[in-house]
Amino acid sequence: YNRGHYDSAYFQFRKAYDVSHFLNKTYQDEIDSNSLVQTAYTAYLSNMNDTAYRLYKELFALKYGDKNSYHQFSEVCLAKKDTAEGLAAVRAGSKRFDNPEMLMIDEINILIETNHTQDAVDMLTKAIADHPDSLKYYYVLGEKYDDLGKHDDAEKIFNSLIAHLQDKITKSGGKSADYGTLGSAYGRLGRYDEAATAFKTAIDNEKDNSKKADWNFKAGAMYFNQAAELNSKLDKASAADAQKMIKDRDDLFKRALPFLEESRTLNPLNYDTLDALRQLYGAMSMTDKYMEVKKAMDELNNGGH
Repeated sequence: YNRGHYDSAYFQFRKAYDVSHFLNKTYQDEIDSNSLVQTAYTAYLSNMNDTAYRLYKELFALKYGDKNSYHQFSEVCLAKKDTAEGLAAVRAGSKRFDNPEMLMIDEINILIETNHTQDAVDMLTKAIADHPDSLKYYYVLGEKYDDLGKHDDAEKIFNSLIAHLQDKITKSGGKSADYGTLGSAYGRLGRYDEAATAFKTAIDNEKDNSKKADWNFKAGAMYFNQAAELNSKLDKASAADAQKMIKDRDDLFKRALPFLEESRTLNPLNYDTLDALRQLYGAMSMTDKYMEVKKAMDELNNGGH
């Protein structure tokens, strides 16, 4: 287990649990809760979802396990496409362990995944009231308000998030993630110049290449999405307006290009980045680049061959 050989560890823990189970049935000895917890956990880590599912059910029936067990069981349920039981599990764990934040986040994620957007909004609103300094809830709540068409409420939340982040940055200097989230919030409000500045600061401050790639992708996507929106309006524009819109669109494409190319350099196998570049190269009539990226995407789709 300590060496990360979870599948091998599972079989050893399973032997210990089977002995404990035999002694319980034969001599009424108490079940060894630790061996059951470890057997379930190593099955979970080994992606043995059907086995892990049965073991966690045994665990809960015996009133064993902690909040992590409920979290792991909910992930097993989601892997088995059983969102209803996953939701029931995190709610049972929340009730048993007095609403730990981990299980609250699990419940919110399941509600979002199953399109129970208003329920997710209600939980996020309560989470912000209970944890006003935990900024991770604000952005998701703003997104969900937008999904519900409550754009004024979304704007208030994003503005509140920006104020909190600016205060945090002023007091502590801010981490790259703070600037990245700030960029995303500015982008949702259409404050694109401020968003670009924040994203650039996030990129400059980030040392982890995968995260740096993510901030580059988000900055590039922001420009690309603006260009795509202008493009969608061209058919209804007058000739004079269309001419200006084409110029602005092409300028936005050019701004998006270096960010998306840098994102690919840092994380060359990210499919979303390749797809964004494919669309961008196509829009900019960069045929050779388009074909090269399309080939890379086809190779990924075919397992790298």
